[in-house]
Amino acid sequence: MRHPSSDARQINPRFLTIARDPRIVPGLHHACDEWCDYCPLTARCLLFQCTNEFRRQHRRPASASPVRTAAEALEFARDFAAVDEAPTAGAAATPVERRSIADDDSLAGIALEYSRRSQEFARSATMAARRPARREPPPDEALLRFRSRIYFKTTRALVGYRLTAAGMAQWCADARTCAGQTLACIDRSRAALTQFSEGDERHALTALLDAIARGIEARFPDVGAFRSRWKITAA
Repeated sequence: MRHPSSDARQINPRFLTIARDPRIVPGLHHACDEWCDYCPLTARCLLFQCTNEFRRQHRRPASASPVRTAAEALEFARDFAAVDEAPTAGAAATPVERRSIADDDSLAGIALEYSRRSQEFARSATMAARRPARREPPPDEALLRFRSRIYFKTTRALVGYRLTAAGMAQWCADARTCAGQTLACIDRSRAALTQFSEGDERHALTALLDAIARGIEARFPDVGAFRSRWKITAA
């Protein structure tokens, strides 16, 4: 974790305190499904805690937007960047293995197929008798929320992968972040699918998710390895 000394007075001191909390998982917010209301790990998320602190400092209720002006957004982004640590810091700027554009197009096509079919499935399939856990969204709502997110995050990760491989290293961090977010959304979608009744389409959708995950992990192996080492609990 970076803890600037000479510039410390220019950084939100509460953000520094939060960042030093041993419960915080570095980089957690770089690979999340962006649905904080149903996340059991917000107490360990640097972005969530800093966002709440910024809101508190400006005397805004929990339901209000943390920022209201472009100047505030810039202030928050500057202060947060000063204490943030990317999950893949130190990784090579260029992906380990270059893949053809056709391979990328094929993976994007799989993600698009999943998006289309999962929407139809969520609206028509029968759910299993068991109910979702208290801190989980209804399974149909989860599928519908994540279906387009998986497609767009996959596509953005692939574009960044291709640009990075072409020598534009500035796209590396964005591509890896999108890759991690794709995997997080896939995890939540897999869990949602298990709450529907057994059937061929449920298994087909799970297979599509597995194919997308394999494609992402093949292009961004450091992201997959980082996620597998978390072993995070909500405690």
